[in-house]
Amino acid sequence: MSKLSKGILLSGAAILAMGGATGGASAQTVTLKSGHWLPPVHHYTNTAKAWIKTVEAASGGKVKIKLDRSALAKPPGQYDLVKNGVRDLTMGVAGYTPRPLPAVPHGRGALRHLERQGRQPGPA
Repeated sequence: MSKLSKGILLSGAAILAMGGATGGASAQTVTLKSGHWLPPVHHYTNTAKAWIKTVEAASGGKVKIKLDRSALAKPPGQYDLVKNGVRDLTMGVAGYTPRPLPAVPHGRGALRHLERQGRQPGPA
């Protein structure tokens, strides 16, 4: 099983575990709002749709995820969308937006290396 598949299954299991913690309400269908900042033609959009199908199948249809069709915020604002209840889930890159995720500082290492060399991260 690939690392991506394991990650997808673990993420789905985490969502199911959160739903199970609600006690009697776990028998109801839960719909979670999800989204990201990437354009609809980006490969992550297809990955997200496949992940959503996996979670819905693993939950027996009790967990539904609605993927927004448009970005509601730029990458740094994705965390705030969840924090403020606009979305339940979002995709973020800790190394790209480290401010709200100080427990994951290692993602900035490669970017700092480039910045020290006077180069900008991104395509050469």
